[in-house]
Amino acid sequence: MHRQFLIFLYLIFFIFHAKSQQSNQLGKWTSYLTVKTGVDGAKRKNEIYFATTSGLLHFNIENWWYKIFTKTNGLSDIQTSCIAYDPQTDYFFVGYKSGIIDFFQNPEHKIWSIRDIYLNRNYLSKNIYQMKFKNHFMYICTDFGVVVYDL
Repeated sequence: MHRQFLIFLYLIFFIFHAKSQQSNQLGKWTSYLTVKTGVDGAKRKNEIYFATTSGLLHFNIENWWYKIFTKTNGLSDIQTSCIAYDPQTDYFFVGYKSGIIDFFQNPEHKIWSIRDIYLNRNYLSKNIYQMKFKNHFMYICTDFGVVVYDL
């Protein structure tokens, strides 16, 4: 009786363990990062993008649809520090603590990155605090000063 009970427990464990592994495919990454801590936000028409400590949350106001973007599905880095929207170019810009800036119109299609601040060896800390736009220029507030980028 004791042996049958142990076999039964083993089978139950095996079935649940096998079922839990079905969602992960070989060679495919899955993120389990929290998006509870918001850092910054930007809005375009019926879309809101929230920069969080571990990625980006895209929320559609009309149908309450949302999607989370992290480094595993397109972003360049993990520690977002700000987000801004430029209505003239219709692009969103995401700044990171490392100095990288991602920009996109729709993150599901293509995300580009600007790595000029990140690659600069003159400064140790390159955190991007804020980005503002005027006359096709982006003014980037960083740890070491203001950087002007021609869009």
